[in-house]
Amino acid sequence: IALIDWGSSVFAQLDESLQFVGANVMELMSDNLQQTNARLGDVYFIGEEQLNGALSSPRFDEQGAAGTLYAL
Repeated sequence: IALIDWGSSVFAQLDESLQFVGANVMELMSDNLQQTNARLGDVYFIGEEQLNGALSSPRFDEQGAAGTLYAL
């Protein structure tokens, strides 16, 4: 589990205009996943912080792992 980047599909960066880099979570769920860096658990097993657009943090990794293990 430690090798998986559970936070890779959330907004981790801001551009020079302080806008989020990337699409929103709902677009990641329905968009072409070959154009994102989403991994198993990133989009479907996420917490409130991700849904509310928070920047990536180590907590996202914990939530992604816990959600995926729960689903399994």
